[in-house]
Amino acid sequence: MNLDGLNSEIVFSPSGTDSVIHALFLAQSTAERKTMYRILVASDETGSGVRDAISGRHFNSVTSEGTQVTKGAPISGLCDAGTVECIPVYDADGRMYEIDEIDARVYRAVGRAIARGESVLLQ
Repeated sequence: MNLDGLNSEIVFSPSGTDSVIHALFLAQSTAERKTMYRILVASDETGSGVRDAISGRHFNSVTSEGTQVTKGAPISGLCDAGTVECIPVYDADGRMYEIDEIDARVYRAVGRAIARGESVLLQ
């Protein structure tokens, strides 16, 4: 794909989990509402650090730049206002939910957040 003339930018990321933090930063930077409801779909299919990342917390003890941090500690400006809802795709017995049920759970979560006046980050 040719990106010439599309006024686009590319953000490189060292990992998918880092990409979650990038998306959170961009969403919070541009959101009009003060609090952000963060919805993580297929939370049971992600890496172990994604829950921390979408919560605005360090998911490792070393950042991508090599700085030592405390795993699980809040990242300034990203962990301040918001709640995380994880929507798994498998039930307790390991069976996959029907796609319509997953979609319905996502729609309900988004609807509740909007009704409360929150911004939504859906990943």
